[in-house]
Amino acid sequence: MNKPRLLFIAPLMPDDGGNGLALRSGAFLSAFARDFEVDLVVTPIAGGPKPTEFALAGSRRLDVMPMNSIVDAHASLIMRMIDPAAQAEAWARYPRPSLCWYNPASAWRALSERVDPFSYDLIHVQRLSCAPLIEPLLRHENRPPVILDLDDDEVEFYERLAALHRLRGEAPLARIAEDDARKFGALAAHFFPLFDRVLVCSERDRTRLSRLYPDSDFARVPNAAPPHAPVAARETKTTDLILVGNLSYVPNTDAAEWLVRKVLPHMVGVTAMLVGRSAPAIDALGAENRHVIVTDRVPDLAPYYADARIAVAPLRTGGGTRIKILEAFAHGVPVVSTRQGAEGLDLDNEVHLLLADEPEDFAAQCRRLLDDAALAQRLADNASDWLGRNATPEIVSGDIRHMAAMLRRPVPDGRD
Repeated sequence: MNKPRLLFIAPLMPDDGGNGLALRSGAFLSAFARDFEVDLVVTPIAGGPKPTEFALAGSRRLDVMPMNSIVDAHASLIMRMIDPAAQAEAWARYPRPSLCWYNPASAWRALSERVDPFSYDLIHVQRLSCAPLIEPLLRHENRPPVILDLDDDEVEFYERLAALHRLRGEAPLARIAEDDARKFGALAAHFFPLFDRVLVCSERDRTRLSRLYPDSDFARVPNAAPPHAPVAARETKTTDLILVGNLSYVPNTDAAEWLVRKVLPHMVGVTAMLVGRSAPAIDALGAENRHVIVTDRVPDLAPYYADARIAVAPLRTGGGTRIKILEAFAHGVPVVSTRQGAEGLDLDNEVHLLLADEPEDFAAQCRRLLDDAALAQRLADNASDWLGRNATPEIVSGDIRHMAAMLRRPVPDGRD
């Protein structure tokens, strides 16, 4: 029997590794592939377009939209500007968020040339920034059901990002983020009611957005810990603290700088490893502190977690939930985080992890775990138990499949 058909539109290539958005997209793709014939269309707004083995295996067909050829003319001029303040002023006059730099009408034509969007039994759209390219579909009375996965609330995220840029003295970037927050708010009010369901990753976001947009249907699909092959922890560990993430991403860059320059001075002799896509600012951290090791992206994180005594999430901004905390839980490594870093995961301080927001307090919590093996093991065990009850790939896949089965268009006789 033929499976029902699903169109999956994502702003980057779904994967079983990489950044949080790639991992979340990958979790949806894996779940959908069990019950649907999935056609994957990647609109590379948020990441490189190179197909991965994972994406190819999970889809019947994979297309990459030529987004660079359909850049909005106004956005194209802004992106060529050199002066940061002038560029921020120009983005302020742009009608959509800066992430929506494509021409929606051209993008819709390019999508329609590749697939017939009306022929599917269900459509899944990843991120609000992709919504403008399918507006003609959303307004058609005979369209299939359409899901929007926000992952997190982009309005709140950009408001927080603007505050972080201001804290770092980056006024032009703060201005762009503030304008993006306002524009994503307008985009949300316009598009949320047009989708059959809007998904977020935390109950906190679901409750808050349901109150702000009462005419829209919100549901929570949590993030899951990425699957991994088990690696035995080393008896003698050489890394005291490990920070994993896309270190060229501003919230993670700031977290790494805060850890090295504000926290480590309170922990003389403690080693820290920064693992993930690097940047000049991150390389500088390794150069200025001999106890800091910077490692670019690695093919397998398991050996690095196996050699680490503590995983840290010293984030001062962000949105949604941190898959890297779930990843550390899955590897059996105890976690110290800021409250911002652990937001949305419904974790208890002193039970599943340790929390602190000031540098000296953060250092003290790390020192507690380094000095108390029993406490570290208790936290790791509790975290593993919580993960097994709330955020395994199997649990999240079940939630996604159940939701999709409830929403998809009934398949005509003879097709299912």
